[in-house]
Amino acid sequence: MKEAVLDVIGQTPRYGEFEEPVAQDGEAIVEVAAASIKQLDRAIAAGKHYSSPRALPVVCGTDGAGRLADGTRVYFATGRRPFGAMTERAPASLTVPLPDGLDARLAAAIVNPALAAWLPLVWRVRLLPGEAVLVLGATGAAGRMAVRAARLLGAGRVIAAGRRQDALNALDADATIDLRLPAEELKQAFAEEAARGLGIVVDYVWGAAAEALIGVLVKSDLSADLANGEGVRLVSVGAMAAPTITLPSSALRGSRLTILGSGTANYPPAAQLRKIIADILSRTARGELSLDVAPAPLASVAETWTAGDADRRSVLTLRLAPAPNDSIPPCGAAPLFDVRWRLRGGRAACYRAFDTSLRAFRRKGPARPVTIVAVGRSKNGRGTGRRSRRRQMGADNARRPGRRRGGLSSIA
Repeated sequence: MKEAVLDVIGQTPRYGEFEEPVAQDGEAIVEVAAASIKQLDRAIAAGKHYSSPRALPVVCGTDGAGRLADGTRVYFATGRRPFGAMTERAPASLTVPLPDGLDARLAAAIVNPALAAWLPLVWRVRLLPGEAVLVLGATGAAGRMAVRAARLLGAGRVIAAGRRQDALNALDADATIDLRLPAEELKQAFAEEAARGLGIVVDYVWGAAAEALIGVLVKSDLSADLANGEGVRLVSVGAMAAPTITLPSSALRGSRLTILGSGTANYPPAAQLRKIIADILSRTARGELSLDVAPAPLASVAETWTAGDADRRSVLTLRLAPAPNDSIPPCGAAPLFDVRWRLRGGRAACYRAFDTSLRAFRRKGPARPVTIVAVGRSKNGRGTGRRSRRRQMGADNARRPGRRRGGLSSIA
């Protein structure tokens, strides 16, 4: 079985063979269609994350999209070493069905950054209607998602802070802060927003920016700001700028500041996590959330691993055999229906397969033209040729395909 295998911490994963996983209690084997390469995956492989493996080799990747044995399309997460998501088959500890029409590559890419945005706002702290939200590191995938999530979840004011002003200007934010400002100017910008009233800070950078913000939140007198509700809640999600900060005791004693983290170790219970992921997938299917993806075959993992792009998420893809209940995309969507039957039993079997799939088209999708192809082989072994017909697949009955004996039949 082929996968992205990490042999040495700090090196690039290779495309190679690995053992087949066997499902344990609470797991399901998923035929993987797509798995994204995230900053988390790179940090784990580099040995810079608290979950980096101690025993090698391991398969890379923590989540993706694929299909269960019964054909159900799902988002999945896996965490049992030495297995991972960048593989042909993965042992999934959590699965969530994909909405009809949602591309598996987008589903595989969007859940991780969306969770990094959603969980700080709905799980680690609770965003109150009308509160102001400041996002530190708003130009990364998760940061952009946090700006969007804050808006969708009812924030009254959204402030985006990052190091690329052009990217900040493209966000749906009420104000922006350039983190490249000189130290004193950056503190002044933070102080102005603090004076307006901050509720939640979602921080993906840590380091000097977090230190500067915490510094301006400390009061210089002994008065208590009792009107500030729950105070400022700073949620650390990442450390893209630096892994440590200097935190004086006065920052906690002299402010209404609460500091906490959001990561895999404090995820919500599985049932609640599934609901949050299902909400993210539904919003994505409706077009409320989006992410640019750069698909690449799993075999190219070594080249794709280092081809980082701040505005696009690399997604490793695998081609799956079809399932009987693959969902049908809406009219005009990118084609994802790819049926291939290998038939034995001649013309009657070909007709039965075609009729079954035609009924599925009518049930699940609007009328749209498709191409029917029948390729067969006669009993004496000579090829019988190829015929294509174009039909409007609607409520009306369609005639059977050309008379062909056995062989390969497809609808595309």
